[in-house]
Amino acid sequence: WKRKHVYIWEQANGEVPEGHVIMFKDGNPNNFDLENLVCVPSSYCGYVAALGGHRNSDPRLNELKFDWYALKDELSKREKNKTIKNEEMQAEEYKDG
Repeated sequence: WKRKHVYIWEQANGEVPEGHVIMFKDGNPNNFDLENLVCVPSSYCGYVAALGGHRNSDPRLNELKFDWYALKDELSKREKNKTIKNEEMQAEEYKDG
């Protein structure tokens, strides 16, 4: 079986990509309108939890929260890449002597 919101989203868009989840834009788990369902990286779940959810009566605020999740996710990826590059440079310097 599949959760109802996932089933509805997949009927319109195909299978949910690996590493992604379907969330409710307005935070209302009873609003199954396709326009209310969004496919996002699973990393967003941590941001939602950190903010205590994203249910809000103001849809503009919910849209801003998803933009914030995307920005936070991108910054996290860049910081991780920066750390990896720094470690690679340090290893190269150590190897060179």
